[in-house]
Amino acid sequence: MNPVEQKLDIQKEIESKSNKVIPEDVTQSILRELNIFESNELFLKKGITLNNLAKQIKTNSSYLSDTINTYKEKNFATYLNDLRIDYALDRLVKDKKFRAYKLAVIADELGYNNEQAFASAFKRKTGTTLSIYIKEIEKTGTL
Repeated sequence: MNPVEQKLDIQKEIESKSNKVIPEDVTQSILRELNIFESNELFLKKGITLNNLAKQIKTNSSYLSDTINTYKEKNFATYLNDLRIDYALDRLVKDKKFRAYKLAVIADELGYNNEQAFASAFKRKTGTTLSIYIKEIEKTGTL
């Protein structure tokens, strides 16, 4: 089964479970807005919730959630954390100054409300702690 067929199967499964059919033009609009959200790194802002992002992109939270679940294949919280942690991983490799920041400063720059939330998301995504990850970068020059 090719990726398009898989997406259609997932979409049909969601529709049958929820009895909601999101109009295709609405789905495409949401995906365009999510692309802007990602490319402009708006995920780094503090306090992003499903509801306020839905308002920002002029849709409802149910449509936004269903679209993320279907096309990103994850829930909103995982989607947001993955964007933030992927950004951090890239920046840690490329920016020596960023590696020298304290955990609380990095967490704040990534939009987390506290360092524990960041540390937990980082370990969940990478399987290691930030300090060990940074030591590996400095030892090998990259990861």
